[in-house]
Amino acid sequence: MAKHGHRLQPENCIEHYQNQIGNANPYFSSDFPIQRGYGFFSSLHRYALPLMMQAGKYLGLGVAYFDLSHVLLNIQAKILKADGTAFTADDKCGPINYLLNTMFPECHISLNDRHISSESNYAYKTYIQSTLFHSESSQKDFLQAAMFYKGTPGAFDNTDLTPAAKNLGLKQRYERVKEGKIFDMCGILHIDLGMQPRLLISGTTVRVRLLKAKDDFCLLAKTSAFRLQIENISLFIQKCDVSSSIVIAHEKTLEQALVQMSFTRIETKTFTLSSGLKSV
Repeated sequence: MAKHGHRLQPENCIEHYQNQIGNANPYFSSDFPIQRGYGFFSSLHRYALPLMMQAGKYLGLGVAYFDLSHVLLNIQAKILKADGTAFTADDKCGPINYLLNTMFPECHISLNDRHISSESNYAYKTYIQSTLFHSESSQKDFLQAAMFYKGTPGAFDNTDLTPAAKNLGLKQRYERVKEGKIFDMCGILHIDLGMQPRLLISGTTVRVRLLKAKDDFCLLAKTSAFRLQIENISLFIQKCDVSSSIVIAHEKTLEQALVQMSFTRIETKTFTLSSGLKSV
């Protein structure tokens, strides 16, 4: 490979990536910032799930690659009464914690119309990850943009929104949605493909399907007389412009092999336990 700061030669890039097909060269390092960690065609590790797709024919559509580790979801929504009338100051109803993600019980990802992953317990997975894998400072900082306000232990089901309310997290969420105003939420999308460092090659169509939960699940109130209405939803994905020499090298290599991307799949399962059961 050429040294950092020198012009990349296509023939050198082609030879480099062809050497990574199969198990020939499982690891490489480089001074170039676009080449991150393991090789694009590195061998798959044990316990890693392979993702393979025929992608050579899409490379002519551009040189921008997708960074799936930084996928942001932005939603503007408001609460209405069940009959569609305005949510007033006298109405007492608040959203569940981490509403940006927990309002979706299912999340499906497709690449080039090929189904890649499905998560039937997406809401529970995102709540667990936000609670266990983020520091308290993070929960009180950027996660609040996604409507994360930790509920008071022992009062999660308490829907009282009077000044003497015990569930302080619900009260904080209510302050952002009261009087029917449109509230804005923004945060990361918890997808397994985003937990690996490689870029997605250009020309790949990414489809994200989110299924909204019932209003009784999304909203906390003493009655089920309210509904959550989404006004606008946007998805933001970072794009990286890479050297044309690397794009040509990928195109040549894809004539002989498939794209391989390894990622760890996180599965969330639910179980029903009988009352009084002390072991599973």
